[in-house]
Amino acid sequence: LLTVCFIFTDECGIFGKWVTNIFYGLFSWVAWLVPVLLIYLAIFWKRDALKKSLKVKLFVTFLISVIMSMAVFYVSVLKNGGQVPMMNPEYIWNMAQKSNGFLFGGIMGCYPGWLIFVVFSTIGTPIVLVSALVVMMLLLFNVEPDRLWSAIKNIVVAIFAAIGHGFAKFFGMFKGKKKVENKIYINKPSTNEE
Repeated sequence: LLTVCFIFTDECGIFGKWVTNIFYGLFSWVAWLVPVLLIYLAIFWKRDALKKSLKVKLFVTFLISVIMSMAVFYVSVLKNGGQVPMMNPEYIWNMAQKSNGFLFGGIMGCYPGWLIFVVFSTIGTPIVLVSALVVMMLLLFNVEPDRLWSAIKNIVVAIFAAIGHGFAKFFGMFKGKKKVENKIYINKPSTNEE
């Protein structure tokens, strides 16, 4: 229903406009991510309920939305020449609406995003946000860090093995061609007749 409201806002009447305005005001364009995360939670609802991890997953989903909104705030500040916007809630709310270009991450992204930006500045902020997002994704998708590291290691090894095999094949073909040329040269019939 949320997804339909985002796509067909006018066709969903007062409810559609109300929902989109609230979600855009809170999360900026990251509001589009909320229905996707909710659909994922709905698919695995029973499993998470049996494992008693449903509340944690809901909280993690909320944190992912906030972190993404903070990233929007960071990008907006960079586009604004490094200038932090007015921290007036009404101004931030309006700038986060669809008609105003989804700026400054909405209410949920602006204030924590501003705090992170003040503490870690231009270089540290993306590192903090990406690290936090990776951790939240691991929690959401039930991926254990050692399994993730093992998968990454296997992928890297496979890539290097493929590159090494490609180089070996290339140089092997080159070497083989050189040998053939030498053989042809050595076995040339002599032009001097006795």
